[in-house]
Amino acid sequence: SRSTTVDRIQQMLLTTLLLALGAILIGVLFALNAGSTIGRPVRQLTAHFRQLDKADADFEFEPRGSEEIVTLATGINQLVARIRLQLARQHEEIAEATTNLSTRNRELEESRRVLEQALKSKDDFLARISHELRTPLTTIIGFNRLIGASTSVEQATEYNRHIEHASGLLHSIIDDILDYSRLQSAYFELESIPFDLEGCMEDVVGMHGYEAVAKRLELVLLIDGDVPRHGIGDPQRLQQVVNNLLANALKFTPKGEVIIRLVVLQRQRDKVRLECEIRDTGIGLPTDDRDRLFQPFTQADNSITRKYGGSGLGLAISRSLVQLMGGEIELSSEAGQGTTVTFSFDLQLDPTTGPGDPSAGQARTPVLVYDGNDWSRRAVRSALFHWSMDIAVCAGHDNFMEQLPTLDSTALVVLSLSHGEAQIDKLAPRVRAIRRHFEGSILLLSPVPDLAAHMGGTDISTAKMGFAMKPLRRQHLVEQCRQLVNPMAAAVVELPAPEPLTGLQILVAEDHTLIRDLLARNLRSAGAGVEAVADGEQAVLACLGAHFDLLLMDLHMPRMDGISATRSIRAQGGTMPILCLTADITAKERDTLRECGIDAVLLKPINEAELIRQILLQCGHDAEAETVAASDIATAGSSHVTPRVKETLLKMIEDGRCAFTAGDEPGYNAILHDLLGLAGMYEERLLEEMTREIKRQGFKLTPEEAAHLFAEAETLIQKY
Repeated sequence: SRSTTVDRIQQMLLTTLLLALGAILIGVLFALNAGSTIGRPVRQLTAHFRQLDKADADFEFEPRGSEEIVTLATGINQLVARIRLQLARQHEEIAEATTNLSTRNRELEESRRVLEQALKSKDDFLARISHELRTPLTTIIGFNRLIGASTSVEQATEYNRHIEHASGLLHSIIDDILDYSRLQSAYFELESIPFDLEGCMEDVVGMHGYEAVAKRLELVLLIDGDVPRHGIGDPQRLQQVVNNLLANALKFTPKGEVIIRLVVLQRQRDKVRLECEIRDTGIGLPTDDRDRLFQPFTQADNSITRKYGGSGLGLAISRSLVQLMGGEIELSSEAGQGTTVTFSFDLQLDPTTGPGDPSAGQARTPVLVYDGNDWSRRAVRSALFHWSMDIAVCAGHDNFMEQLPTLDSTALVVLSLSHGEAQIDKLAPRVRAIRRHFEGSILLLSPVPDLAAHMGGTDISTAKMGFAMKPLRRQHLVEQCRQLVNPMAAAVVELPAPEPLTGLQILVAEDHTLIRDLLARNLRSAGAGVEAVADGEQAVLACLGAHFDLLLMDLHMPRMDGISATRSIRAQGGTMPILCLTADITAKERDTLRECGIDAVLLKPINEAELIRQILLQCGHDAEAETVAASDIATAGSSHVTPRVKETLLKMIEDGRCAFTAGDEPGYNAILHDLLGLAGMYEERLLEEMTREIKRQGFKLTPEEAAHLFAEAETLIQKY
């Protein structure tokens, strides 16, 4: 029926609707469950990433859920760990870079401060040196005018003494400036020649003896007994260091004493390391000023030069020279308590000399010594110990007078006096008291000159008295003692020494006429037969036609230089020694000279005694070479700028100026080399250094700078 059908249809629709609603409900429940399973990890992941920018950097996502979610969470955790590691590294690098940048900034700031200080020091130096140069120049010019107007010989003599003193001061300042300039160049080398170490030190101390006397200072040189008397090194530079330090010590010591002591630090088979200590009782230095003192252009107090003078370069030069000698220099001082400067240096032992005089210390002559100064007493005893091993010393006058009557065998009494004790009004009563107990010989060591004349004006007989000046020279002191103890001993008669180069035939190859003539004149005055040629090619031809004991040759010559000539001579069988002369040379060039067959090199300016000594050594006359001294050279060989030399120097200056203007670099260098050699041979040091500077700068000079330097050199030559 129709109603039944309608009911069935309605029932079906209701069932369908219920089924649809149930399916939708199940879908909704499934979707909610799926959203919860996927959404929660995503929300946690989002929160995890947000935590990375916060302080809690240890937050870690916990992988839960499906396998895909766990895999994703694990990968994200690993990625975050790598990001954290990279961030940590970046932070470390940034921190390190920041630290380095801060350090670099501090270093730059310190460098800027040091540079500013150096520039200020140089400005101060220029201001001081201007004053220091003008002062002696003004003195020289002023007193020179007064000499011209003076009518009294005594007055003129006094003016001349002031001029001489000012000239010495000016020479010292110029020497400091030139020495410092040379030490900054790459061409400075120390000599290595045999020399008398004891005599070297005594010469330096002796130069300052009169200054010590004028200031009433006790100046003592003490050389320990194990110090070798001879060695191989550079005596001139060693003397320069000691002279600089000793001059400073005397300059800043108003009263008291200055002690120079030489000791052995370390001894090896062929060399020793020595230490020289210079101690004074002067004004001293504050702690803050010690480090600056060895800097160039610097003094402890820049204003101090107004009182004491000086260029401020002496200690800087000394430190550089000591370092070249393989040593170090140190300074200790306290304000008002004095200063001690110590430097070490290496000295090669001379195998041709023994430890000293074989008879030294063998005598048994009883000697009684009085000296109230501890250091001076040690120096006197050390010097006398080289002569006699029987020495008694007394530090006090009362002790000395007590011992004097008890020593019946005493052959000699040595009185080493201070400035106060050497005054004749105090000394005469003391000598009379000694004569009441002792009739033997008395040796008076005194810092006061002309003590013998003062003593002769008293009623005391000087028949058995000897006199010696302080500071002491050991050999002179020993000789005085010997003569007093044994006055009847026969004097040693010294025969005039023969000319050292007698019998030698020498070939001189030098392109410059004046230098060639000077060398030939010096060698002939020493007894050698000399043939002179103008270049290396002529030297090669001369060696083919005659026999020569030695070839003395310049390194730079036209047509054929010294190296090419040497190779040619050696290739043709020439075996004579070849001694090369040059104005300057590098270490590489020196090796090249040895390889080509040159036996030895001498740098200009040539010292005549050293030239002759080298010739004797190269010719196999070693024994004669050791006896050569500067006094062995005839005065006819001395260097002097004659009008002819002056004219030649002026022409070379003009030729150099023209070569510079024309841009002729080879000709320019050749002219300056000849000028440098000629200035060196004639020992015109200022011109030599000026030429060396012009040559070093070469064509880097502007035309204005070159014109200025050549004009200065020309003005200098005009004064000769």
